[in-house]
Amino acid sequence: MKPVKSISQRAKQAARAQIRIWGSRTKRKNSKILRITAPGSMRRALAALTLLTAHAANIASELEAFVDAAAGAPTAPASDRVVFVKTYKTGSTTVSEFLAQIGYERGLHALHPSESGHFKAGELKRRADRGERFDLSFRHPTPTLDVLSLGRLVPNARWCTIMREPVSRFVSTMRFVRRLDERFRGNAAALVDSIQKKRLPDGDANTFCNNVAWVLSGEQRTLAYGVSREEQLAAAAAITARLDAHETLVLMQKDMSASLALLASSLNWDLAASPARLRSARVARGRRGAARCEDAACRNAVLACNAADSQLYETYERRFDAEIARRAGDERFRANRRAVVAAPARNAPPFASKYPINCQQPNTGPPERRRWKLLNSCGGRVD
Repeated sequence: MKPVKSISQRAKQAARAQIRIWGSRTKRKNSKILRITAPGSMRRALAALTLLTAHAANIASELEAFVDAAAGAPTAPASDRVVFVKTYKTGSTTVSEFLAQIGYERGLHALHPSESGHFKAGELKRRADRGERFDLSFRHPTPTLDVLSLGRLVPNARWCTIMREPVSRFVSTMRFVRRLDERFRGNAAALVDSIQKKRLPDGDANTFCNNVAWVLSGEQRTLAYGVSREEQLAAAAAITARLDAHETLVLMQKDMSASLALLASSLNWDLAASPARLRSARVARGRRGAARCEDAACRNAVLACNAADSQLYETYERRFDAEIARRAGDERFRANRRAVVAAPARNAPPFASKYPINCQQPNTGPPERRRWKLLNSCGGRVD
């Protein structure tokens, strides 16, 4: 008995057949037109028609390639799905670029904003309601973290995030936000004082004080000012409980190679057989007067408005260190750690580590980008 083909397989075959018929017809018409000669306006009209029919043939070729690409990008197993909750100035872009490489290699569909480079209010819920489904999420959760919608968009996923020592993160952020670095002349303690006195808008305040806790809380309420130390610690405890309920893997910026190897090993990815590599982290250029926080008074000021972040960091740094020590004899983890810092393969896939500002329309562009566009397309995967 012959195997019964699925509806999707029959549809793809029919689509390819129709596309080939269309393409061959337009090419035959084109070849006939080229043999015709005519003076004046008739020749110009025929030349224009020649361009149109050639364009139609190219469209046919593009559509056929898109059908082939779709057929070559099977639905990923649930074990490959990842929701990475991106935080600010913690090395999160390095993790996102690593996941983009993994996604390109393994045929994983990534979730991106529809427009403007960020998710708008209610966008994730609307897209989940439409039935869109993806394998990867590694963009900043804006305007706030929507756990329920992300869980529907990327079902049965491994959740992870990343943290950085709070004072180091504060200084890095201040250097990155140059207008504030220059306004306060690199004085981190003065910036904290201005935040506590509500002289800066909430957007700036949330960027510097308890930013990781604020992102992971999924709430609009600020944790940057007007919050006692006890309230900050209570918020950290609530966030810890939520992260643990999702069995969230917390990575550490202080050891990126171990973090990526840990993530890969937890998902049974073999990085030795993968082109995915740790790319160089972005480093802000040093300049005269740039922010520093080297004395105890400055550190205490920064930690005072980052008590929640500090508690979270201490909790998960301790767990991270224990897990890395536990895996010291794990050959898969050790092999993944060696592989992730190895030199990139010469035949590494093009565009693999790049991800778009917004989701893509997959049936446009040159051939070498079609698969990349398909895996970063707006509609996601088709089950």
